[in-house]
Amino acid sequence: DGGKGSDGGKGSDGGKGSDSGKNNNNKNNNNNDATNQEADQLRGFPKIISTMARWLSGMRKVVAAHALARVLEEKLRKANVALLRAFGGEGSNALVELRSYRIAPKHTFAVLQQVLRLAGRSEDESPTWGKVKAQMNYKLIKSLIVLRPSAIDPKVLGEVRKVVERIQVEDVRKESVAAGSIYEWLLSFSKFNSESLQGAGRKK
Repeated sequence: DGGKGSDGGKGSDGGKGSDSGKNNNNKNNNNNDATNQEADQLRGFPKIISTMARWLSGMRKVVAAHALARVLEEKLRKANVALLRAFGGEGSNALVELRSYRIAPKHTFAVLQQVLRLAGRSEDESPTWGKVKAQMNYKLIKSLIVLRPSAIDPKVLGEVRKVVERIQVEDVRKESVAAGSIYEWLLSFSKFNSESLQGAGRKK
């Protein structure tokens, strides 16, 4: 009987050793899991940083677009005021001057054609100087100051911008003071591009 008791004691010690080994294994497994999780997190950091960098870059572009739009909007507002001041009514000297030219001044003709395009006229409606100057009236001027760049087809706006960029205001003013005033407005209006229009909020 004493021997059995002794054997039982040994068996009890063996159980404790087995439990201890299992606990150690569990601890090791837990440590390994924690290490793997940390490694996974570290591997994910470059993707997170890359995503944040793209987001910040996008935000900078949005902020820059809004800032540019505000500057251009202010310039256009001043150009609208100047245009109304130059063309004070149907009988204004500026309109009389434009209608007085029998032969089309080169740069003036080009400027007024682009203005008519922005006002919604087709190119077929202004192929000659006679047809262009016939449309020069105060109603047209008033329609220009309420015109929004966001309402213009981007393709048309881009084509107008290319023409405007090839013309110098000094060359226009040498031909016509009135056309020079319109050119200043046209230049401010055509400065809007896809980025600044996005900042200003394009109308659908």
